[in-house]
Order: sequence, then C-alpha cells, then structure tokens
Amino acid sequence: MYRSLQNMDLNLLIALDVLLEEGHVSRAANKLSLSQSATSRVLAKLRDMFDDPLLVRTSEGMIMTERAKHLKPLVKDNLDCLEKLFIGETFNPKTTTKHFCLRATSYVAQAYLPEVIKRISKEAPNSTISIGNLSAQDFSGADEKEVDLIICGDGFNIPQNYKSRMLGIDKMVCIMSQQHPLAKKELTLENYVNYSHCQMSLGVGNIAASVDSFLAKLEKNRHVRLKLPHVMACLEMVGKSEYLHTNAANLAKKFLSTFNLTMKKLPFEFPDLAYAMYWHPVHQQNPAHVWLRSCCHEEIKRLFDKST
Repeated sequence: MYRSLQNMDLNLLIALDVLLEEGHVSRAANKLSLSQSATSRVLAKLRDMFDDPLLVRTSEGMIMTERAKHLKPLVKDNLDCLEKLFIGETFNPKTTTKHFCLRATSYVAQAYLPEVIKRISKEAPNSTISIGNLSAQDFSGADEKEVDLIICGDGFNIPQNYKSRMLGIDKMVCIMSQQHPLAKKELTLENYVNYSHCQMSLGVGNIAASVDSFLAKLEKNRHVRLKLPHVMACLEMVGKSEYLHTNAANLAKKFLSTFNLTMKKLPFEFPDLAYAMYWHPVHQQNPAHVWLRSCCHEEIKRLFDKST
C-alpha cells in the first residue's frame, strides 16, 4: 500500500509547488532558502521522479509542461491537506454547526447553565446543544465519549481517567416556607429531625444519603415524607407546606421570593459541595472542546464568585 510514497521526500513536493508557482529557478530558490544550484538539483530530481521536464526554458522564460499544469493544483491541494494533518483542526465559534452534549443534574442545569447557554448561543449561533440528566449510565455506556462535559457536585463516581476543572463551592442549607413554624426561630437539631422533610432523589450521587449518614453519626434520623426527582418541584412544594428541604444554596437564592421561601444554616456540620466539570481525555486537545470548557468555566465560576 502506498509503495510509491515510501521513499518520498516531502520537501520535494514543497519545492515543486514553489517552482511551479514561480516558474523561475532563482525566485524559487529565494522562497525555499536554497542556493540556485541546489534548487536546480531539486528540479532535476523532480524531473526524474515524474519522468517529465515540468518546466521548459523558452525565449519568454520557463513555461510549464502539460504534466506540470495538471500537477500544480493537485500538489497544492495535497500539501494543504498534509499541513492540516499536522497542525490540527481549527475552530471558529461564529461559523461552527457543531452539536455540544452536556450532562448535569437538574440542580446544576437550573442554577448554573442558563448563563452558559446564553453565551454559547451568542458566540456560536449556529451550534446546537443538548443537556441530559446525569445518571450512572454516563460513566458506563459505550457512548461516554460522545458526552462533551459532565458538570456536577460531589457524590458522583467520575472515572479516574477523566480530566477535570473546579468551578466553585456551594453551601448546604435548610430551606422552608416563610410561613413555616421555624421560619422565625433558630433551627436546632431537634427541630430539624422532628419536622417532615421533602427530598430530591438523584439516585447516584444522592446528597440526601450523605445528610442521613451525618445524622446517623449524631444518632439522629429525619422523617422523609416526600420524594421528588427535580429541585424546582421541591422548592415549590416546600413553599406551600411545612416540609423542610436540604439542598445547596445558590439555586434556592434565586427563587426565595418566587416560592415564598427562607433559608437557614444547618444545625450540624456538613461539608460544602465542590462543583466541577469533567470530560473524557479524548476531548482534551480538541479546539471546539477547549472553547466550550472556557465558556463553562468562566460563566459558572463568575456565578459562584458572585454568590460569596
């Protein structure tokens, strides 16, 4: 396969491109940074390689043979292709039609991704975006490389070979209705466990399980009376009931007035949640992916910085 290329000197093709473009040995020599005699020897090799004079001297200067006229566009096109092979692809967000695929929890999608989508839509107006709900399948399926970014907080078992970048820290709080009996009082551990709780269930990476583990260390347990799959449903339900809801603070801050809510510090020590974005190593050097990561990092980090 490709036997005719096995002994090919790529520099000869570059020289051929310049010689055919200039139609003059001296000018070609200057462009190639070679002496005139060295360029003449290169031309001799090319003539032997293609079994054709390529350039013929006339009273009006050197002119291309019919074979050279045929070769000229082919050589240029193929050199352009080879250069792209080594330089890599370029990326222009203004003209790209690329589809970006993200995975995130409903909390992340609502708390942090609207600003990201706003920026992507502005800078890459012809691109398309899908945001899928984060689940264990994102880390075990054969199509995991098709997901550009996974954005989530602590608690998910991200494969060790994935690349990552920190985005920010969110604090866990207790959320309740402004009309809740505890709304005007200090939240104690006894009150926290005695009232009914509304829980957002994420399955894998379930923060609720971590909360229960912390309570178990204190020999306490809470009563979860309502489980819902989405954070916005939890916030609205809590605003219209006496349920308590434990979750990260940043999204709740945006909807305190909308859902008639207030927030209180947890009555026990619970670690802050670290949020990060993760991606498969296959995307590391891809220019489009580098741009996407930059958009996500800058916009989401700005939101975290604003909340502190």
